[in-house]
Amino acid sequence: MININEKTSKSLRKNEAVHCFSNLKLLNQSISDILKTDFSEKNANYTILADKSYEHTVHILKNLQDMLLISDPKKLETISKDQNIKLLSNDVEIFYINDMIKIKIPAYLLKHIKKKTEIDTVVTAVEAAIEDFFLEFAKKLDKISDFKTCQYAIAENYVIPEQYHIDLDRIDFSPVKDLLSIRFCNGFDDSRFLKANLKSVKNLRNEFYACLYLVRIKDLSEKIEWLMNDF
Repeated sequence: MININEKTSKSLRKNEAVHCFSNLKLLNQSISDILKTDFSEKNANYTILADKSYEHTVHILKNLQDMLLISDPKKLETISKDQNIKLLSNDVEIFYINDMIKIKIPAYLLKHIKKKTEIDTVVTAVEAAIEDFFLEFAKKLDKISDFKTCQYAIAENYVIPEQYHIDLDRIDFSPVKDLLSIRFCNGFDDSRFLKANLKSVKNLRNEFYACLYLVRIKDLSEKIEWLMNDF
């Protein structure tokens, strides 16, 4: 699942603790600012501050979860078993390619994903792949650090067997996109940062898989052709 030496593990745990403390300070400040508002309908500042508080809370929870996962490489597998979730038979793969983050999710039937446990299977597998990606990419994280602050787009390419036909509007990968936004970008997707969501589908032999991409919005126009052909 996650193979790291103790030195790397200690460094990563410390980094997550620092991030957690920073987010906690931001949460305390936003809560304090909320209590200073008048909570009137004419003054909507409290809703903006509540949104910020929620975002900081999500980051804190993720920081703590990451510390646990790094401390115990089998933690994620244990969580999966406790929730009666089976990881996908093939591993999810994550790449930094062409100045984009690419997530390849294998072998599943899009039109048959209905139950929460089936969605959780995909999300859990993506979470595990993200952990491996951060460990393998640890010395080059500065290349993607601006995803935390930049405006970005999500592109989704789906490959399905030749005999299948799927309405793109029915494909909802929101839990996975939320996870990617939390881990790589600036919390849950919203209009301030997520500026585009593109979908395409291609029929190919008997294959089922999805490729999701995080793209800096400033780069989108020059990469759109590449994205639409990278299946």
